Amino acid sequence: MNHWSIALLVAACSVAAADAPPGTAIPGDPAHVHMPKVRGMIRKDAEATIRAAGISGEIRVEALTPEGEATWKVCNQTPSEGQVVPLKWDVTIGFCHDRPTAEDRRPKLEGMPVEDAKKKMRELGYKGKIEVQNITSDVPKDCKPQTVCYMDPLRWYLDMDEENFTTRIMAIMPVKIKLPD
Repeated sequence: MNHWSIALLVAACSVAAADAPPGTAIPGDPAHVHMPKVRGMIRKDAEATIRAAGISGEIRVEALTPEGEATWKVCNQTPSEGQVVPLKWDVTIGFCHDRPTAEDRRPKLEGMPVEDAKKKMRELGYKGKIEVQNITSDVPKDCKPQTVCYMDPLRWYLDMDEENFTTRIMAIMPVKIKLPD
């Protein structure tokens, strides 16, 4: 084999390795893998993705406090996505300081059938009064009949223990019309 053949072989292997999707094994090299992308994932998903790629080294975590850690997202990873690493390589994942917002904690009831939404509210511990109000104007485009379009107030879940509190489920409900005899 001459030096041109060796150079072509090395170039072909480098291109094949660079084009492989992250998290895949290196052809002909069972001891290495492409580092998968974990940016934007929550901690448990990032760790599961790293392990599924075959990386068995330590997973170090940076900038993470115990409070709310499951809702923080990975914003930095070392090694970077697509980098070729040994299977026993240590990985560091860093988390952004984006505390969960009220929207992250809000139970998602929109789109649920009205009766299911009422039941879910009670299961979550809501003790107040629940009213269903028919909406006829300014109906969201994706709202279907007899499903929750939105809640009033929007942050109803902040007053779960208040028995005197009233929350309205805004929905498109059938109207019963009774004609006189």
